[in-house]
Amino acid sequence: MYFESEILTRRTQPPRNDDGGDYNGRCGARFESKKLAAGTVINNIKSMVAHSLANHQFKVAPSPEELQLLQWYGFSLKFSSKQLKLIQWIPPILHYCLNVDGASKGNPGDCGGGGCIRDRKGFVLVAFAHFYGPGNSMIAEIRALSDGLRLAENLGIQISMVHSDSLALVNSFKSGKCPSWQAYRWWRVAEVLIHRNKFLLNHVYRETNQVADSLANYGVSSKNNEEEEIDSNALDDQVVEWEVESDEEEEWTNDEDEEDDEDDAELDISSASDDEYR
Repeated sequence: MYFESEILTRRTQPPRNDDGGDYNGRCGARFESKKLAAGTVINNIKSMVAHSLANHQFKVAPSPEELQLLQWYGFSLKFSSKQLKLIQWIPPILHYCLNVDGASKGNPGDCGGGGCIRDRKGFVLVAFAHFYGPGNSMIAEIRALSDGLRLAENLGIQISMVHSDSLALVNSFKSGKCPSWQAYRWWRVAEVLIHRNKFLLNHVYRETNQVADSLANYGVSSKNNEEEEIDSNALDDQVVEWEVESDEEEEWTNDEDEEDDEDDAELDISSASDDEYR
């Protein structure tokens, strides 16, 4: 009997409205033709709007006209204020620095990577743009880093700093955990080279990594593998293009039964085993 009376009591009691509105007033207006005063309705609306605005923080500040209108009605907004940051490319103190970036159109989709090696004056010594086939952005970032490090080692260029605009990639080497199992073999090659040569891997804003970003996008759009070595000592415009022979190791694809296309054949310079770098 106690439970039945408790349930009956709960059913007969009007539900509570946490919005601050008048439940009895709304029921009276609907079933008893009782109308609320206009001032009461306006106050209820303003109260609910103010309550909603107080629980939200906007990313974009309103215009001066919108802010003035809201203040006239007594509303206040909370929005995050943007602070300007002055950023610039940091030259290496010793030797050269490597900037790398990856790009994926569709994520996953066609992906590629690019990068450049520059001296402390900003002169580009070597630039590369590679096409990797299907993959996501993290695969492109990891492969671009691996290709850049291997390219510097093959040319005998001493690198002291490596810049990437992928914070997840930079943190993965600090934690020692690969962010993508699909790209582990390239991540492992990069890890061995970084620790063996004691490279300083830094995260930079994308605004300071525009050269590598453009090269990565070019690799995706051209679907070719290109590398250019610039004679920075002579400081002329003569560019020597050279090719790297592709190996026989099969590249990772989304479809294992995908047919090989000679026109879209991928050039892989990062398929060497880990034993070479230990």
